[in-house]
Order: sequence, then C-alpha cells, then structure tokens
Amino acid sequence: MDPNLIKWGQKHWGKFENIHLAQGNVYNLDFPSNEFDIITSFGLIEWLDEPLIALDEMIRVNKPNGKFITLVIEKSKYEKFPINRNDQEFYKDYLKGIKKLGYPIENEGKYIQDLFLKREFETISYEFLIENKTVISTKLLELWEKAFNQTNFLDFAGNSMDFYFQFLEKVGWTKERLLDFIEKEFSLENVLEFYRAHIGEEIAQHETIDILESTRIH
Repeated sequence: MDPNLIKWGQKHWGKFENIHLAQGNVYNLDFPSNEFDIITSFGLIEWLDEPLIALDEMIRVNKPNGKFITLVIEKSKYEKFPINRNDQEFYKDYLKGIKKLGYPIENEGKYIQDLFLKREFETISYEFLIENKTVISTKLLELWEKAFNQTNFLDFAGNSMDFYFQFLEKVGWTKERLLDFIEKEFSLENVLEFYRAHIGEEIAQHETIDILESTRIH
C-alpha cells in the first residue's frame, strides 16, 4: 500500500475524532475479535492470493451480527470512448496477464459472493453503471495544453507502470516495451492529436461496480 494514501486521507479526514486511518495486513489485522459492526472493502478481495484466509481474519474482527460491504469493479466490462485500438490491445493484454496469475477478470462479484458463501454468509448484490462523459472541444484541449507539459504528462501516465507491468510481463511484455508504449501512446502530442480528430464527440468511460452486502446465515 502507498503510505501517501494515508497522508492524503489524514489531510482530508484526520480532523474528525471518530476517523482513524492506519496501514495494516489483511491476513493479520491488529484489532481484537468482535470489534466492528460493519467492515467494508474496495478492490481488495479479488486481488488476494489467499482470499479465504483474509476473509477469516475479517470475520474474526466483525461482530457476530455484523455485516460486510464489498465493492468490486468488473474489469471485463470497462469501456472507454472514443475507441483507441492501441489502448484496447494494451487493456486486453493486461486482462490476460491477470488471468494467468489466477485472479478473476469477469464476474468478480459472483466470485466474492461464493467466497462468503463458503463461510456461511449470504449476500445481496447490487450492480451500478458509473458513467463519465465530457464533450471534446477545442477549449478543453487548450486547457490540457496549459495544464500539462510533456514531462509531467508522462510522469502522470507512468505512475502506474509498475502496477500494470506485473501482469503484462506474464504475456511477454518487457519494461522497455511498456516504457516505449507510454512514451508514444501517452505522449501529450499524440493524445491531443487523437482527440483533435474526435472534436464534437464525447469522451466517455463506463465502469460496472458491484456492491455486495453479506451477513451471516442464521
């Protein structure tokens, strides 16, 4: 976990007396048993090598009549428009790498629901489509040009390189190839050129999020 996230959280929420942020190990939580009424997780369980061991630890610190709220993004349902073929191929390889490492890439909500069922928890599932839209205009592209220069734009795009590389290397990518991809496909000049060809259209991102509410079967 990035410790900067804790710093960011403390800056925004640390002033509240009933909020405490801390970094921990989901396999060995530093809390007594039966401590919490509600436990939430987002983008965690589906990435774990030993999800049931983590779930047992989360159940330990949950009260007997407590509940779990789990949020998960369905990776295979992510869509982005206008379509960039190179981005699509990159994302497909990213999913292939995730699958090779044994993590689910579709129906993640059902995957987590089945884990809870193995521990005798029943789950109610809700599915939400999160949609962001922005019209591509000359003014928008001018704002981007003012906000970014080539160096900080590549820094922005490259911040997540290590995260993606752990999966991409499983399908043959090298760090040199990934760096070259970022420098070419995410260069400010190329991005602006791509969107100039789509002025008047919408930049749209669609994400499907499952929200699961799990309680013990009585």
